[in-house]
Amino acid sequence: MAGKVGIATIQGVSTGSGAVKTLLQLECGVNHPIKILEVGIFFHGVNNTHEPIDAYLAIQSTAGTMTGLTVNENDEDDSGTFDTVAQHTATVEPTTGVHVRDMAVHPQTGLIFSPNSEAQPKVSSRVGLVIDPPNGTTVDAYIVFEE
Repeated sequence: MAGKVGIATIQGVSTGSGAVKTLLQLECGVNHPIKILEVGIFFHGVNNTHEPIDAYLAIQSTAGTMTGLTVNENDEDDSGTFDTVAQHTATVEPTTGVHVRDMAVHPQTGLIFSPNSEAQPKVSSRVGLVIDPPNGTTVDAYIVFEE
């Protein structure tokens, strides 16, 4: 039987500039691992000469301070609740450990990728989508996962 697929998404978040910012964080439920299926990040930059934005998917050991986010079902016919907890837009950054995927994304473009098996968080751990923008812009992002 296939697992339940969820989507955590944000739109129109201001990045600020020169400071690391966790955009999205998923925390696996107790004894309930997840599989990251797809990650997307899209910037609304207006200056084509701005340098690329460093973005990475990372394992995080703390929650930081963020706003709770409702996880949406990929299939509206699915019932029940998710064990995975989502948060967005850190005001106090979590502790970030291993980077499992590093990317440089031009601020007028976006990127969609499917992580490999090394990018899958263990039970009761957290995975975050983090950026380090040299210039301010606006961003949309999502993480699709299966639990």
